[in-house]
Amino acid sequence: MAINEVIDRDRGYNALLAGIGSLAGEPAVLVGVRQGAGEVDGTDLVLIASANEFGTSDGRVPERSFIRSTVDENRTKYVKDLTKVVTDAIDGKRIPKKSLERVGARATADIQRKIVALKEPANASSTIRQKKSSNPLVDTGRLLQSIDWEVR
Repeated sequence: MAINEVIDRDRGYNALLAGIGSLAGEPAVLVGVRQGAGEVDGTDLVLIASANEFGTSDGRVPERSFIRSTVDENRTKYVKDLTKVVTDAIDGKRIPKKSLERVGARATADIQRKIVALKEPANASSTIRQKKSSNPLVDTGRLLQSIDWEVR
């Protein structure tokens, strides 16, 4: 071998680049209530979800986070899932979109469980009488059914 000769050995670098390339366009999984998900008594479900997630400025609806709190409670699990998505893409094992779809489905189910389980802050007595239920986030079931995910 001559002094100026360079030997190029691919030790998986091209596969690594191909795997990373399959993630191009920054794929993301979005979970929540989509615009156009429907209405309850003429009120858009996105507004109902937002009012409950963040509370209202007039204080009539207290903050009852069901999306952010679910993500916070399951952050370790989601990070592990997303790390596997990237690792699998790099290794060429799976189509990342399918992996992201699994993460979206898991997060959706977690949020729906949270909606059913959430008890605090409790509804006002007048709301309980009107709904005939004390569950703060479940009335018609439309909010629960509207939780969805999308891979972009």
